[in-house]
Parts: sequence; structure tokens; C-alpha cells
Amino acid sequence: MISNPKYKGYYVGNKVKVVDLFTKKQKFLPPEEWVMFKDETGEIVPAIVDETLWEQANKVLQKRSEDVKGRQGICNHANLLTGKLFCTDCGTAYYRRDSVDKTGKKNSKWVCSGKIKNGADSCASFPIYEEELKPLLFEVFQETEADADALIEEYIEMYKSLGDGEDTAKQIAALRQQIELAQKKKSKLLGYNAAGQLSDRDFLSMNKECDREMDEAERQIYELEQQQLSKAEFKKHIDTIRRVLREAKRDAAQGIINKEFVDRYIDKIFVTPEDGRLKLQIKIFTGDTTDKYLTNLKRRTGHTFNDEFEQSVPLEVSFVPMMHPTEEGRIFVAEKSTFNSLADFLRTEFYRGLALGNAPRQCHNCGRYFLLTAGYNTCYCNNIVPGELERTCRKAGAHRKEAWEKRTALRPGRSMTGPTNV
Repeated sequence: MISNPKYKGYYVGNKVKVVDLFTKKQKFLPPEEWVMFKDETGEIVPAIVDETLWEQANKVLQKRSEDVKGRQGICNHANLLTGKLFCTDCGTAYYRRDSVDKTGKKNSKWVCSGKIKNGADSCASFPIYEEELKPLLFEVFQETEADADALIEEYIEMYKSLGDGEDTAKQIAALRQQIELAQKKKSKLLGYNAAGQLSDRDFLSMNKECDREMDEAERQIYELEQQQLSKAEFKKHIDTIRRVLREAKRDAAQGIINKEFVDRYIDKIFVTPEDGRLKLQIKIFTGDTTDKYLTNLKRRTGHTFNDEFEQSVPLEVSFVPMMHPTEEGRIFVAEKSTFNSLADFLRTEFYRGLALGNAPRQCHNCGRYFLLTAGYNTCYCNNIVPGELERTCRKAGAHRKEAWEKRTALRPGRSMTGPTNV
């Protein structure tokens, strides 16, 4: 309502376009394509609010909309691994789910968000429990403790290779003097050319050489200045790494694995499912990555059934062009399956039926087996009742259930609403 221009006295048209004349389906057009003009008389579209006030209100509305869009996908909860765990199988982040073990103790579980949104079969990942991940993070920094000093020494050697600061300053000063000298040469060459002592051809050639010397000197000065900046930033980086690594060693030695620890020392954790186990690539703040593994995950909730139930049948699948059976002249691509035996074909069709919900069941009336229809759970088949001509087992079952409910309702001491106190 606030963003409608008619409330400030403007007529607006051409906001929608009919894209289908038969279904009357419409499409909203962007504001750039609207037809809009101000009603100066106030008779066609009278203004409800002042135009200045309308503009101010819409600026506030636009700012709020941008703030809301900017906060999308950001989690404000202080969960341990928020924004750190990522599934490499489907490329999405892990979400936290509350979980309680057999003793009633809470143990947060992290599940791939792609699996949550698209179903269990969409991703091969496993859930991860916080309590089993914390020891792995502890191990990472225990191992890092031994390598921390070596890492710092490596950075210091790289720092030394950048060269001495005083030598760099001297080189820059010498190059600046070289530029000043080239500029003086250009001035003298211009004077000689004006006095007729130097031909135009020689002047242009010598002037071009001076320009080349100045450009080369300026390029070298830029590179040396960037080297100075890089060295200062690098030294600051070394000091930060030395300090934070020492703090990380101290916290890891005390077994402190909390939200602050993860945010400060852990960059990202990439989770990759591998044959019943999870590979965790833990990247710490220095850029180093350590691989850890979680095993024995096959029977974990949220994954597929046990391997004992898996069934496989050897067959060959091919795709062949065929004429359509009902539409003359139309060709379509059909799937052709070739089995080694009739038994393989029957087994395949049986398990395909199970996958679609067509499980076999024994009729409670006639005792014969029938196939359930997906989404419809019943105890009676649609066959004719033995000894009758028209009534099916399903109808007989419905009558039997109705008669049983009537007998139950009419028992002494009971009514349709429940037991009666006598």
C-alpha cells in the first residue's frame, strides 16, 4: 500500500500484461515499463498524502527491505559449528538438530541441509554428533602444537627473503634521481631543437628514449614500494600467527572446545562420505588442512537401510527408438531391459512393486494374497467372497466392521460416547 503511487496523486497503468489469452494468465511488469503521470487537477486520482511524505516513507521501506534481504541465510544462534560444516557431496551447509541419547543427555546432531530439504536419498552424507567431533578438533590442535614453531620459522625465512628495508629505500631514492635527470635532459633537448642545433628527427628520437627511461624507473619504484608494503603486512601477519597459535595451543591443552574457539581457530570443515565413513577436512585459520575420519556410521539414523536388505539383479539396459502404439507416425525412445533368466525378471518386478508401495498382503476374509496400492492400506482384497456372486471381500469386511461397532456400542454399561457409570 505504501509503495502505490496513486496515494500521492499519480495515475499508474500498464502494470500487468496478459501472457495467455485463454487462461487469462498475467505477468507483473517492472516499474520502468509502467505508464504514470501526475493528476494535476486531483479529480481522477486525488492524493491522499503529500508527495514528499510518500517519497520519505518509500525510502524507509526500501531500506528495511534491503536489511531483511541482507540478513537472509544468516544464523544468529550461538551454535558451535554454524557456518563451518559443509557437505562436499551436494555442496550445502550442515544444520543443527537437537538429539537426546539413551541416558537422556542432549547431544546436538548436525545434518546436511540438502538432505533435510530434498529427502534422505538426495545425499550420501551421515549425521555428525558434536561430542564425537570435539575430540577430533582437540587432536588437530594437539598436532598443530608440534608444528607451530616450525610454521613460524618458515614464515620468518620468507620474511627475510623480501630484503632489507634500508636497501630498498636507497634504491627508490636512486631511481627518483634518475627520473629528475631524464627530465632535465628533455628540457635541454627542447632548447637545442628550438635553437636549430638539433634536428626534429633527432629530437624526437632522443626525447622518446628519455620517456622510456622515466617509465622504467617509475615501474621499478612502484614494485619496490609494493615490496615495502608487503613486508610490513607480512611482519604483522607473522606476529598475529605467532600470538594466535600460542593461544590455540593453550586452549587446546585445556580441552576448551566452544563457540569462541571454533570461530577463532577453525576456518571451515568439509565433510565427504566415503564407504560407510566420513572424511573431515579441517581447515584452520593459518590455511593448513588436516584430514580426520569418522567410522562405523552405516547404521546411523537418517541413512539408508542395512546392507543385508540390499538386492541386486544383473541386467542390461538399452534405449531404442520405437513407433508409438497409438499415435501414427510418432517415434519415441523406449527403455529396453534384458535379463539373464525369468527369475531375475520376476525378482526385479517384485522389488519395483515394493518400491512403489505395492506390497503383498493376505486377505483377512478369504486368506488369498493381494497387492496393496500405494498410499492405501487395507486388510481385504477386491476378489469375490468365496461362495457368493457379487460381494467382494472389501465390502464384506466393511459390513463386518460396521456390525462389530454396533454390537460394541450397545453392550450394557457402554454408550456411543463411552462407558456409563452405574
